[in-house]
Amino acid sequence: MTQQVESSQQRLDAAHGNDRAEVVTVRLDGEGRFREVAILEAWSEEYEPEELGAAVVEAFVAANMRRTEQWGSALQELDEEPDPRTRPLPPRHEQYASRLEDLIGDSSIDGTAATRGLIDQLESLQQAIEFAMSAVEGRSQARSVGQDRQRGVEAVVDGAGGLVEVRIDPAFAERSHAFNISRAVTEAITNGLAASATESATALAPVDDLNAIASRLQDPQAMAAILKPDVYDS
Repeated sequence: MTQQVESSQQRLDAAHGNDRAEVVTVRLDGEGRFREVAILEAWSEEYEPEELGAAVVEAFVAANMRRTEQWGSALQELDEEPDPRTRPLPPRHEQYASRLEDLIGDSSIDGTAATRGLIDQLESLQQAIEFAMSAVEGRSQARSVGQDRQRGVEAVVDGAGGLVEVRIDPAFAERSHAFNISRAVTEAITNGLAASATESATALAPVDDLNAIASRLQDPQAMAAILKPDVYDS
């Protein structure tokens, strides 16, 4: 399945979405990242100035839905193709069990010390999971704001990088050419997404802690230290 997901990602192209009046276009690059907003001059025939921001959000959502559809189509195509060749197992000296066996050796393990070490690790893992889940839940409710340099546009982005709202100053929209509105909206969304990513990096630090514990448990050297602390902690 992992190989199929990786292969499907390689088949994805740039995507775009439109509002229902097709005067606003949001474009994503081949990696699914936001690239730009393009607004036609005819927007004023379809929307009042205070309605234009909602049309941008609509186009943003449509672009991401298009991206999801691409992914689904790519997975379906792969599902109809012959199964990819299974990746060969790593050499024995690189396999987890073999490396751990080599580290532990034939000598006996202190069952009490090993059990205590495993319990400590499991308790740390459980606590890290709780902290990570709390951080993810809290971040999902967070909001970040980006503005253009002229402060004519504000973009509100959620903790997952979704566009929640675009606020365009009606006076700015009425006096500006569609190209300049497009540029300002693009700048505001880009800044909002960047702010969200920066804030997420700090807020989701508990997820990094969880990943660190999981990685440690998958490290034969670290597991050997848990099972035989008298040997590897000395």
